[in-house]
Amino acid sequence: MQQTFYLKRDDTSPVLQLLLETSADLTGASCVFNMSTPAGVMVVDAEPATVILPSTVIYAWVPADTAAPGTFRADFTVTYSNGRTETFPNAGFIDVIISPGAAAP
Repeated sequence: MQQTFYLKRDDTSPVLQLLLETSADLTGASCVFNMSTPAGVMVVDAEPATVILPSTVIYAWVPADTAAPGTFRADFTVTYSNGRTETFPNAGFIDVIISPGAAAP
């Protein structure tokens, strides 16, 4: 299922949260967040995300992440304790739409 996340330029809240559709054990897993333009230009490149057991990951925005309005595509890459990796969502991306806001020129 394609997900869409909305926020305005320069916002750092709310965090982006994704409930993972997996039966894998996330104990000891690590996670990174990636976001790019539709053309593949990285805006957020493998920044650490937080794993919340049993099956949720969270990315907390920093100001540079939301400085430019536009439509972006994002995903999370989980590295399990055994070293194997899996990207979520498994199909497609999370659409991130950053609008300019009322104060934008």
